[in-house]
Amino acid sequence: MPKRGLDLSDCEVFRFYRLVGIKNLVEPVSLIVPRKSDGFQDDLFPPTAANEAAMSAAEWIQGHTRGTHTHTHTHTQYLNNSGSPGPPTMNTIFLFTLF
Repeated sequence: MPKRGLDLSDCEVFRFYRLVGIKNLVEPVSLIVPRKSDGFQDDLFPPTAANEAAMSAAEWIQGHTRGTHTHTHTHTQYLNNSGSPGPPTMNTIFLFTLF
């Protein structure tokens, strides 16, 4: 799942899909970092690869090299995503750090 598909309001940092062979299902599993604050957590969402190519195929064949375009999640995207309902059934794994 690309980063743009995560639920920022729930501090979801990763989502993967588990195959359930017995029931012939694909089940989404969400990794969520528990936080007390309801505000946007910018430390959880570093810049990530954008949804656009850094160069064309012709430029790549010619031997050009460029860095990737990055996308930074912002507070406004958090506000836009906060009202979106999640999938009806989703397993959630909470990440805890032991000190």
